This record gives sequence, C-alpha cells and structure tokens, in this order.
Amino acid sequence: SSVSTQSTGYFADRMITGYLNRYPIFTFDPHEGSCYDIWYGGNIDGGWFPDGEIDIIPVRSYRVTSASGGDRFTLSLWNPDDASDDSAGVVMVNDDMVLCNEGMGRDEANAICRNQGYMYGMILDPYDFDNLNEKHDPFHGYEFAATNIECDPDSDGSVQYDCTHTEYWETATPCDDGEVLAVRCANEQFSMGTYLTVKNKRSGKSRFLCEVEAEKYGAEYSVKEYVSAALMTRSEAGEYTILDSDMIHKRSKFRSKLRTDDIDVPCYVCMASVQNTMIFDVAINDESCDYAMEEVTVFSEILQWMVNGMGEE
Repeated sequence: SSVSTQSTGYFADRMITGYLNRYPIFTFDPHEGSCYDIWYGGNIDGGWFPDGEIDIIPVRSYRVTSASGGDRFTLSLWNPDDASDDSAGVVMVNDDMVLCNEGMGRDEANAICRNQGYMYGMILDPYDFDNLNEKHDPFHGYEFAATNIECDPDSDGSVQYDCTHTEYWETATPCDDGEVLAVRCANEQFSMGTYLTVKNKRSGKSRFLCEVEAEKYGAEYSVKEYVSAALMTRSEAGEYTILDSDMIHKRSKFRSKLRTDDIDVPCYVCMASVQNTMIFDVAINDESCDYAMEEVTVFSEILQWMVNGMGEE
C-alpha cells in the first residue's frame, strides 16, 4: 500500500515528518509541485515486524504532525452559540482538533487572545455556552492536540514557540469532553458606563434614574448583584453632599425619589461602584445647575475622596 501527497505552497521548503500511532514513519523535504509516494515498511520500534523482513502496513489515513519553519498549531475560536462572534469560543487547532484546559490560567488565556488580535482573555467553562453541554457536545470525539500549556505573560499565543506544552499522546492525565479549552477575549478587562437622568415634578419631588452598564472581558457583568450606586450633589467649590447612599436597583436602573425643592445646589452626581473595590464610575446631571460640571473633574475629586476614606475628614 502507498500514500501519495501533493506538496502545496504551505509545505514548500519545509521538512515534513509523518507519524503512525505516535511512531515516526517517514521524513521528507517537499518541493513545490512535487508528488511523493511514501511506503510504510521496516522494523518499527521493534516487534512490529520480524527483524529484516519488509512488510506493508495498510493505511486508511495519516496526518502530517510537524513542519519545521511553520507553526503547526493554527488557532481559532468557534462559538457554539454565535458563529459570527470571534471573541469567544472553544479554541480550535487547525480547525479539527482542540486543546485541553488542564493547568490553564490567566497568562495562557491572555496569550491565546493576543494570538486572535485581542488584548486580554479569560478561561470559560465550555458548558457555559447554551449549545454546548453534556448531552449535546459538538466536540465529542475531537482529538486533543495538547495539554498542560504554559505561556509567558508577554506571549502572543504561539503554542508551538512561545508556550511549553505536552503533546496529548504524551500526557499522564487524560482529558474529558468537558475539559475542552474555551476562552473569552476582549480589549478591556473591565469597563463600566453610567448615565444619570433627572425627572422633576411639580410636586417638588424628583425621580433619579442612574443606569449602569458593565462588561467583564466583553461579557455582561451583573450590575444588580455586584454594583452599588449613590446619589450626591456637588457645589461649585467641589464639596459633595450625599442624598441617597444606597439607590434601589429596579428594572435595570438604580432609582431614587426625593423632595428637591429645598436643595440649594441642584448639581447631581451618580457614583456607581463595584462592591468592596476602588472600581467606580460617575455620571453627572447639571441641567438645573448654575455652573457647568465636567465628569473628568468629578471623577478625580471622588477618587481623592475615596483614597482619603470617603468623607472621614
């Protein structure tokens, strides 16, 4: 039996090594446009054939597993829920293999996402996707290419050259379907936007709506669960008075209803902060204010206020 392979532009001027059941069977240096017949025979790793006897191994398929001068780990992301989304998904190798998430961490996720054109990454549970679960796993039966991948913090995600890894056939710990590596990529680790609307009523009361949107690695962040909002006024001298330290989150917005006809300085600020952190954002509403506020100035003043102990002075 013989196997023929037509050299393509990708393989031109590269040394090709073929393996059968993990054993190196042939090596050749292809030339553009050449065709090669490769015969399998000989004593392979002892015991396959009697010494000195030539035999033929029937081969249904083979794959090229190394090409010096080229990266044989070509990575891409496939999102089971949205094929048009290239920022999250299962990490595919050469479109027909997957990686094992064993030992993977933030450096490896960042490296793989940089390889895909993003700045940051995070590891996902592959079953977080709606169309991927134990009963419906489109990657069942896919061969693992590698495991125990470790990348330097500044790696660009070239698994073959910048990261150490274990070829899957060499691993001491097998990987299961649920351990397929999946990542989410983004150009910002965390972002938050805040918008403040004030609705004044003739009764002298006002309704305040502070809308907060946040994303973590490009995915929606639970504002209702992890973010708090406070409503304040700011004087022209930069002094703040808290009107509501714990606005109620309802129907996707933080809300407060207050009597405002006796407020001397109707220059309003909503401060949204991630609980137990210094992460915050501000929104201003100076529609009824007798001076112009700037969000950059307000943000800087509140940051200093937080550093000094949030009003302990």
